[in-house]
Amino acid sequence: MQKILIDCDPGHDDAAAILYGAAHLDLVGITTVYGNQTVEKTTANALSLMTLLGLDVPVAQGCAGPLNGTVSHGGDVHGKTGIDGADLPAPDRGVEPLHAVDFIIEMASRHRGELVLCPIGPFTNVGLALRKEP
Repeated sequence: MQKILIDCDPGHDDAAAILYGAAHLDLVGITTVYGNQTVEKTTANALSLMTLLGLDVPVAQGCAGPLNGTVSHGGDVHGKTGIDGADLPAPDRGVEPLHAVDFIIEMASRHRGELVLCPIGPFTNVGLALRKEP
């Protein structure tokens, strides 16, 4: 089964991608980034989704803003939580101790030649991971 790591900013759209990845692929981790909301809120959404789905998948929090430019959020689309309208449970776990950039590097090394990185939010974590470990 294909191993996948999803780098995302969990709003409604990313929740669907996580559901698909968990159901059809070997989801080895989720990394979060700012985008649909602040990174703190997107990380809380990812953790709540893991609880809701009963998944034991590590979540690592990443970048709070872009490498250049200003931060903008999709709150006008996804609401103040980044996933308004969803009745999510409180997370039953915390985040991984590694920053998302280091987590991406760790998973790519651990699953060398097997892992597909699926970035579906801003590419800041991916850009920094490539910069740090080309």
